[in-house]
Amino acid sequence: MTRYASLADFVTVSTDAYDVVREILLEDAGRPPDPGRDVGVDQGTLLQAIVAVGSGDARLFAPVVPAAERQVAEIDRTSPAKVQPNLSVLNVLSELQLMGVAVPEETVRTATGWLAGMRTAGMEPRWMHWNRGLAALAMGDLPTARTIAALPADGSGEADPDVSPGYSIQAWFAVFVVAVERRLPWSAMRPRWEEYLTELPGFIEVGEQSAVDLAWVGRIVGHLVAGVPLGQVADWIHAEVHRVASAGA
Repeated sequence: MTRYASLADFVTVSTDAYDVVREILLEDAGRPPDPGRDVGVDQGTLLQAIVAVGSGDARLFAPVVPAAERQVAEIDRTSPAKVQPNLSVLNVLSELQLMGVAVPEETVRTATGWLAGMRTAGMEPRWMHWNRGLAALAMGDLPTARTIAALPADGSGEADPDVSPGYSIQAWFAVFVVAVERRLPWSAMRPRWEEYLTELPGFIEVGEQSAVDLAWVGRIVGHLVAGVPLGQVADWIHAEVHRVASAGA
C-alpha cells in the first residue's frame, strides 16, 4: 500500500503517476481496443486521471466502455456474487460516468445489482468492505449501505454530521448515509468532506480505504449532496482535492 505524507503528497504522487500512464494512453489512442481485457485494472488509473486533470482526458478512456459491457455481461452470467473483479469493474463504470463518458445504464444497473449478494465483512484487504458500502450508497442500494454502516434497516439510527467521526471508517460511512437520506445541504457536509480528504492518506495507509474510494465519496458528496451533475463530478473532485490540499500545505 502506497504511503502518503499528506493530501498534497497524495495529489502529487497521483498526478506524477498519471503523467507516465498518459503517455502510454496517447500512444495507444489510435489502436483498436482489446474487447477481452479486464477493465478492473483501470480503476487506479482512472482515479489518478480524476485527481490530475478531472475529466480532461475522458476521450482516452471512452474505448474502455465496450470491454466493460462485455465483462459485466460475463460476470453476471458466471459469478455475480464474487467480490473481485466485480468491485473493481463497478469502480471503473462509476469513474467513467464521473468523467462524463457515456456508459449504458443497463450495464451500470447490472453491476450495481451485484453489491447486495457480496460477502465482504471481515475480508482482507479491509477497504473492499467499505468500498462496497460506498458504492451501494452512491448507486442507491440503501439497504446494503445501511447494513454495512450498522444502521437499522427501518431508517432510524443516529450519525451527527456536525461531529467529527474521528478515525472510525464505519462512523464516517454512517455520516455519509445520513447525509444522503436526510438530504443535508452542502454547507452542512462541507466541513466533513474537507476533513475526510485530509484524513484519507492515513486511512489508505492503515488499509481502511483505497485511493479509488475517493471517487465514490466524491460521487456521494458532490453529486448526491452538493448537486453537481454526475458527468461533472470528476472536475469537481479535481478542484476540491487541489483546493483542500493547497489550504493544508
